[in-house]
Amino acid sequence: MNKLSLILLFFCSFNELFGQSICGKIIDSESLAEVEYATITIPNKQFGIVSDIQGCFNIDLNKIEKSDFIYASALGYFPDSILLNSGINTDTLVIKLKRKNFQLNEVVIHSQKIKSIKLGIDNTPKRIMWNYGLPGLQRAIFIDNKKNNKNLFISSVGVYIDTIGFSQTPLRIRILSKSENGLPDKDLLESNVILRNSIAGEYNIIDLSEYQIAFPTSGAFVSIEWIEEGEEFYYTKKIVNGNKPPFELKGYGPTLGIISSNDNSKYWKKLVGKQWGENSKNSNKIHPMIYINLNEIN
Repeated sequence: MNKLSLILLFFCSFNELFGQSICGKIIDSESLAEVEYATITIPNKQFGIVSDIQGCFNIDLNKIEKSDFIYASALGYFPDSILLNSGINTDTLVIKLKRKNFQLNEVVIHSQKIKSIKLGIDNTPKRIMWNYGLPGLQRAIFIDNKKNNKNLFISSVGVYIDTIGFSQTPLRIRILSKSENGLPDKDLLESNVILRNSIAGEYNIIDLSEYQIAFPTSGAFVSIEWIEEGEEFYYTKKIVNGNKPPFELKGYGPTLGIISSNDNSKYWKKLVGKQWGENSKNSNKIHPMIYINLNEIN
């Protein structure tokens, strides 16, 4: 990998100046514009964070060592890394990422030959369970291309947002391919698509038609990622489960509606810096209320 470009950014807070944390910012290497919601990880510690809307981030130095690598990545950019003990100024830094150049394939559409297909969970039962979120957490559901159709393009995604929590905070929509071992893999949607101020108690529709994403013959994962917006958007909820002692659960931002389903496809989760894994022992019995709209072109 190429060495990251590092320059002095700005004076951080009093504690940061005395080495308590790394204070940095991620910007576009050409335009110098902020790269919002970039991902910064320390793979050796299985730790990571997401930058804010200005591309700024802070890492607690108590969680890392000088022998660690910092990895920076963002949708639509080439990732890069740097070794902490390489002589850089870790008090303040700017990380410049190089943008990828994409060329969308031209798709000629004749209206009489388009067929709309909806896959996933699109019904609203009387009783809705819910799924809490945390900053940097992704929850994903696999949607199969059962006909192995090669002429499908993603037009939109529907996500049910429950009334618990704070629906005004941002969620990032991600479309991921399936790896050989069946896990979520590469981003097929290479742009930041953010759902903000979602409407609680119903499906929220996210239009993806402009990105011309071909739906893989092997299927794809739809992932929802929570983005940190501030401490005021955390909440606690008392959980009562039968005869078991009640406990308080701490969540953040919006909650996803989930339902029971006989579909055997797995339900996955991932925290920043960690690996994908099954959401729970019941991952083939519960599903986030997410569906995908496709256009079939013949």
